[in-house]
Amino acid sequence: MHSQCLQSKARRRQQCTADWIVGRDWLGQMRRKIDSARGRPQYSWRMAIVEPVFANITTVKRLDRFTLRGRAKVRA
Repeated sequence: MHSQCLQSKARRRQQCTADWIVGRDWLGQMRRKIDSARGRPQYSWRMAIVEPVFANITTVKRLDRFTLRGRAKVRA
């Protein structure tokens, strides 16, 4: 599948989707995960610890996107 997506002679990239991605109920799957007895405390922990960091980065520091592509360039 990977070889079909990135052909050397192609003029532009072609986006390929794996078979297991198509037709999945991602939203329902996440809802079931969060609503489970194990998922509720985990998600509340994430809301308290992780989410404020992302909110601070995007709103206060105005880093809602990067102008560079790739991790190495963004880290520099």
